[in-house]
Amino acid sequence: MSAIVIVDLPATEQTRDELVALLEEALHDTRAFDGNRGASLCTEHEEPTMVTIVEHWESLEHYLAYDAWRVETGFMEQLAPLLGGEPGERHLDLLAS
Repeated sequence: MSAIVIVDLPATEQTRDELVALLEEALHDTRAFDGNRGASLCTEHEEPTMVTIVEHWESLEHYLAYDAWRVETGFMEQLAPLLGGEPGERHLDLLAS
């Protein structure tokens, strides 16, 4: 079953632009990863420091393999100093599109 993963990354006013630049570059690898069907970078209209990644995957298992790879590469450690709070993550099963 196809999966959608939504990752919320709260930045600060001082770190938002740097976080967005890092994520824009990282999305090239995300889109090239096995099982990825697309990824978008968004921000909330009322809260521009909340940066959200919306990813479409062939399956949740594909995403979990990708997530493990990101941890192994140290990418999460790069993100940490740019965050202004705890990140959030949701996993959705795609029922129809």
